[in-house]
Amino acid sequence: MLIIDKEKEQTRFILTLTEVAPDATEFTLNIFSPYSSQTFQFTLADNSSEYPERYDEFTLETSLFANCKPGKMNYKILNGDDVIEEGILMVVDKIQTQEEQIAEQYISIEPEETDDDFIVYNGE
Repeated sequence: MLIIDKEKEQTRFILTLTEVAPDATEFTLNIFSPYSSQTFQFTLADNSSEYPERYDEFTLETSLFANCKPGKMNYKILNGDDVIEEGILMVVDKIQTQEEQIAEQYISIEPEETDDDFIVYNGE
């Protein structure tokens, strides 16, 4: 899964594209939101990987994704008309820790103190 954190200035993608298409020189990232039917297209240029035989590294300005709404989207990386990779991409306004996600999604309701007695039936 690729993640775009809108809070950061740049977004770094680490992929293995040259492993699949060793002769490719330029890749295109297509993003499609099935919920809003929006499509975005970006050129992945300047592979900045220190080890291009092992992985590819591309850096894009996060401001390019300003029109992408937070949520999950589908992506395809193309070399010309050939699909090299496809998967799910997630756009977030801010990456949250697990504790932050839980605190945002769930609320805690503390039991009230009461003087009521209750009897639990144990089957006897």
